[in-house]
Amino acid sequence: MTALLQKAFAAAETLSESEQDKVGQQIFDRMEFQEQRWEEMLAQNADKADKLEAMILAEIDGGAFEPIEKLFAADPASAR
Repeated sequence: MTALLQKAFAAAETLSESEQDKVGQQIFDRMEFQEQRWEEMLAQNADKADKLEAMILAEIDGGAFEPIEKLFAADPASAR
């Protein structure tokens, strides 16, 4: 959790229970709105999403990406 979000929650803890519920509901409403918006965008652009997926899979199959283990290895040479 970020420092800013921690600070916001700490401030919210000082509110009455009903006010805390209002803040919580606003957060959930916003998150649900964003999720619905994302789903609508994907539905409206399904063909573009399919093309993007195909491009990414082709790059992976072509060896354009390093294995994730290599990115997190203490000694990058050992992950090869």
